[in-house]
Amino acid sequence: MSVTSTSSRQPDPSRIGFILQSHELQNQHHLEFQQNTICPLDFKLNSVLFTFQDLSDPQFSFNKSYHITYPGMNALFFVNCNNESMVTMDGCAELYNIDELTRIV
Repeated sequence: MSVTSTSSRQPDPSRIGFILQSHELQNQHHLEFQQNTICPLDFKLNSVLFTFQDLSDPQFSFNKSYHITYPGMNALFFVNCNNESMVTMDGCAELYNIDELTRIV
């Protein structure tokens, strides 16, 4: 993973991360997010999975499972709320849609 900035300020790792967002919110708040009037990491109705502040040195790895309390159609988004910064990374995300009685072995 690499985070670089075109300004003199270092990017804030708490302003870079991944969220889950419901299909309804995608339609309702798409313009606000596109115009950068609100950072999706600050939007209370989004589920913040983790920010880059949670990544540990030196491998910058993160592994965690999440229980979704409000099922429905959700999308995984990468968010960078640092202006004038660029992020490059390799990653893998696995999403499963199972009922609570099903167990994965």
